[in-house]
Amino acid sequence: MKDFDSFKLLVDQLFPGGKLKKVQPMTGGVSATVLLLEIELSKKNFTKIVLRSPTSDHSGLNIDQELEFLKKLQLTDIPVPKIISNIKYTRRISLNSLAYPKE
Repeated sequence: MKDFDSFKLLVDQLFPGGKLKKVQPMTGGVSATVLLLEIELSKKNFTKIVLRSPTSDHSGLNIDQELEFLKKLQLTDIPVPKIISNIKYTRRISLNSLAYPKE
């Protein structure tokens, strides 16, 4: 897992003024590392996002292809997560990830 400070930088970019409270691994994925980030937006106002990063042995679509695929699926009746960001490089953060709201 990336260090907590890197995720703080990510939260600063996606949610200015937000405070990262928790980073928790999620289970079930085989082609990606999936993390749940809990962010305090303001006092007593929290949000959760899912950060999905392909593993080195990821054999499927690359992140850009996956992003395009999800955008096309969003035009259908198939429920898919809303993409917050396709993170390639944000400040000093080097991630190849997609971020989704946790609903």
